[in-house]
Order: sequence, then structure tokens, then C-alpha cells
Amino acid sequence: MSLLYCARKGSVHGTGKRMENESSRPGTSLKRIRRFAIQLQIRVSLWDSMEIEGKIGSLGFAMNGNTEDLKAIMGFREDMECWRQSSFEQDLTGVAKLDMPTIALQPIYTTCILQRDIEKTKKEKMDQSLYSKCLVILSVMGMIGTSSAAYAGGPWRRASATFYGDETARETMGGACGYGNLWNSGYGAATSALSTVLFNDGYSCGQCFQIRCVSSPNCYYGSPATVVTATNICPPNWGQNSNNGGWCNPPRAHFDLTKPAFMKIANWKAGIIPISYRRVACKRTGGIRFKFEGNGYWLLVYVMNVGGAGDIKTMAVKGSRTNWINMSHNWGASYQAFSSLYGQSLSFRLTSYTTRQTIYAWNAAPASWSAGQTYKSNANFS
Repeated sequence: MSLLYCARKGSVHGTGKRMENESSRPGTSLKRIRRFAIQLQIRVSLWDSMEIEGKIGSLGFAMNGNTEDLKAIMGFREDMECWRQSSFEQDLTGVAKLDMPTIALQPIYTTCILQRDIEKTKKEKMDQSLYSKCLVILSVMGMIGTSSAAYAGGPWRRASATFYGDETARETMGGACGYGNLWNSGYGAATSALSTVLFNDGYSCGQCFQIRCVSSPNCYYGSPATVVTATNICPPNWGQNSNNGGWCNPPRAHFDLTKPAFMKIANWKAGIIPISYRRVACKRTGGIRFKFEGNGYWLLVYVMNVGGAGDIKTMAVKGSRTNWINMSHNWGASYQAFSSLYGQSLSFRLTSYTTRQTIYAWNAAPASWSAGQTYKSNANFS
């Protein structure tokens, strides 16, 4: 039996079995046993030295450029290691002197093969387990909105403030950011419209500001502060002077507060007051909310209840059967995707405008989602 015949016809298992059968026959000569042992020894040496042509040539074989033969021989590397462990790599004279070498060594070889397969299976399971755990950790991080650092706010600046509406804040519902009923959206009456400069094409929607009345006899004693959320725009009034009625004209920084918010820092009869303001972290309860509008080929999403810096720079959506689809900024706090996503559960990737932090809201909406509904996620910025 030739070396290439063994390589083509089977594995070392097969060769070992043939050796065992040969050695078990009555009248088996030591010459025949020695021949098999030499073949195995040469197969080990072939791999170790890579002197393929020389070793084969010494036995009277020729590969004739057949790369399949070479692949077959090199494919037995792991089995050769097991033959080494079963002591076949000993002095060939000693091997020939054994009465039944393969019967003695085959169990050791078989145990080695089994042990190797068990260890390989264990490693594959460990790798799969580690991979699964990593996916779980990443998913949980996305669900709870883990971000690299909490938003710390900004410096104090000067501006002015007025108010609109009455004590019920009915007139302030809705607004350019698209939050709709502010009570249902979680913002309540602690809100403000921003002048054009502060509104920043809607990227300031959801930002939180701490405001206090300064340098006015109408300020409450001790200049108490209040926190409001940007939910609307105060449009410019080009027909009036910026210092006399055109309070929201560029480049003025101005807050048009709800009356309840204004009354927390000053006497409402003042009409307009000078203020100091600064950005602060938005403290929200629960995860980000997504209000859906649109149709089967156009998804419009209003993003609400955003914590941390409160704002969104970019957004992407992923259906359960799609890759990530970048959404474009529509207006205010709304983002849109021109894709057919019906019948798929939806996940969102959101990046803050201020901090550039990114979080994932996995499976925020079920496959049965529909326009006009609001869906709550478990993710939020800190």
C-alpha cells in the first residue's frame, strides 16, 4: 500500500485500522508490520521537513505536479500529532520488534483523536458563548442608553424673555418641534419658544435651559431659576425694531416662555425681562419616545423625551429585514426615511447634536406599528 494511496483513500484512522487488521492475521510478518510503521513515520516526516519530493521519491513514488496529492498529505497534520503521542515516532527497530504494535498503540491513538475532537468542540462552544455574551452586552447597553459621559451643561449667557398664552398654557401646545400635546409628550408647561438664532433650524428642539431673571425690579427676590424645554420657535417680526417689539429678530437671543414658566422667575406684568440662561442636562423619565407619521413608503418620526443634551443630530432606522437606513432631518424634532418598512420591527440609532454621543433603541416599535402611534423605547441619553 503506497503513501499516496493512503492519502487519497482515507484518513490515518483508516491506515491504523488496516495495520491492526494486518497485525492480527495469522502469520503476519514483522516485515509487513515494519512497512506500515515506516509509511507512517515518513508521513510525519513529510509534514515536518516539507521535503515532499525527496521523501516520496525515495519510496519510488512521483507526484508529477499533482497538487491534490500534496493537499491530501498536508491535510493529515493533526492526525500525525496523535500518532506521535501514541509513540509511533520511536526507533523503527524497536517498532519492528513489537509483536503486535498496532494493537498496542491503536487505543492510545484513538483516545488522542477523541480528546482532540472534544477539545475542539469545547473551544468552538466557548467561542460561540463568548460571541453571544458580547452581543447581549452590546444590546443591553443600547437598550439602557449607555453613553460615554453625562452631559454637564454650558456656561451662563445673557438674553431676554417674554411669555405667551395664559396660565393654562393651552396656546403653547403643539409648536414647531412637532411634539403635539406637550402634556402627553412629557414636557408639560415648562417650555419655551426660541428666537431664530437659538432655534438653530430645529436642532435645538428638546434642549433644556436654566433661566433666571436678573437686573430688573420685576425679578422675584433671590432671582430663583427655572428649567424649560425648547419646543417651539419665536419667529422674527421684521416690522418692528429688535429692541422694541421685534424681540426674536436675529441676532437676538430671546426666550418666549409659557406664562406658568415666566411666573416662576418674575412678575408677569413686566412683559419683558433681562435674563441669564445656560444649557443644562435634561432629566427625563423612561426612554426616548417615537411618534410615527407617514405611509407605506415614507416614515416620518418625531423624537421626544430625549435625555442628556436633549437634542438629536442624526438618526437612522433599521427594520428587522433591512440594514441601517440613514434618515434625513425634516424639521424640528422630526426625521424621515423614504423606505418601505411595514411589517418589520424597527430599531433606531441616534446621535446627539451637542455631545455627538450615539445610542441604540433596539426594537423600539413592533412589526405591527402604524402611523399616528407613539412608541416608547428603553434607551436614552444621560
